[in-house]
Amino acid sequence: MRGTKYDFSLAGEPTNFPPTAFGGGAYDVTVTLIGTNMARLDSIGTCGRSTARVTVDLINLERTRVNWLPDDRLGNMSVFTNYSILAGGAIGWAGGGEMRGGKPVHANNLLEMTGGGELRGTGLVVRSSQQISMKGNAKILGKTERAQKTAFSFPKPSVLRKPPSPNLAGQDD
Repeated sequence: MRGTKYDFSLAGEPTNFPPTAFGGGAYDVTVTLIGTNMARLDSIGTCGRSTARVTVDLINLERTRVNWLPDDRLGNMSVFTNYSILAGGAIGWAGGGEMRGGKPVHANNLLEMTGGGELRGTGLVVRSSQQISMKGNAKILGKTERAQKTAFSFPKPSVLRKPPSPNLAGQDD
């Protein structure tokens, strides 16, 4: 598993992501490569009789001079540490689940919560450059606000295609 954090080419090797014990339970991550610079991480965690699943699509973008120093040290750590969740596009939160944290949640597009999910935390601010939409019993226990379109900036990859949707056989987007 060593080096996977910095070497995207290692992401396609399943032995780099073994099942892991954590906090009285365990989780297992499956990585599916999508082209040369994208991957889908599908994590299933269990604790007692509870099971949770999280799926995240990642884009491996080049480091920029703005955030990285010539000696390979991160120059502006706040780009990554000032947020609980920071998305360059939309955030979709469906089903149950709870996120607790005091750092901002930011989407550079629509932030949509459906079902019974909950965002909470002391000083929590949830921001969207477009709209925050909540359906069902979804709750935000904190401040919501409209924000600027860009909270961070990376170069766009030369080819960006929509990854396939998991577990949606027979459904059209």
